[in-house]
Amino acid sequence: PARTPLVLFGAGHVGQALVRFLAELPFDVIWIDPRAERLPVSPPVNVRPILTADPVAEVAGLPADVPALVMTHDHGLDQRLVSALLRRPGDAFVGLIASEVKAARFRMRLAAEGIEAARLERLVSPVGLRDVPGKEPMAVAVSIAGQLLQQVRGTRVGTAPEAGRHQGLRWR
Repeated sequence: PARTPLVLFGAGHVGQALVRFLAELPFDVIWIDPRAERLPVSPPVNVRPILTADPVAEVAGLPADVPALVMTHDHGLDQRLVSALLRRPGDAFVGLIASEVKAARFRMRLAAEGIEAARLERLVSPVGLRDVPGKEPMAVAVSIAGQLLQQVRGTRVGTAPEAGRHQGLRWR
């Protein structure tokens, strides 16, 4: 199957868990982090780790249409990355791991930086499917991987408004 390029900023607990899923899914992942001890020596074949002291500088070399996920260990770095990613031309998906409060603060700060409302709408934060319960890294990774698959395949699985209950997957 065709593979979708994706850039992942951050190799913390959720990033590590997410890469395990992405290794088995139709993605080609560029995985960026400034911490050598967090990036694997032998990554999956569809994952290319980049060790860099300045992850924000890597944004300039990315194609405009590559979706990006931001989940670093540093809120300030997250802010700079999201700002740089939203300033790219195009309308690529930008996901940020965050609480509702962090997401609201980021949007206010980005607007204060002069990021236009139309560009701010590209920011998906908190990233991940809301119907997936749990805060464990693997649970969060499941919800993010599910949302990425929805984006790539143009499908939505979730709540049936008319019935008020979960639809679930439809197996053939």
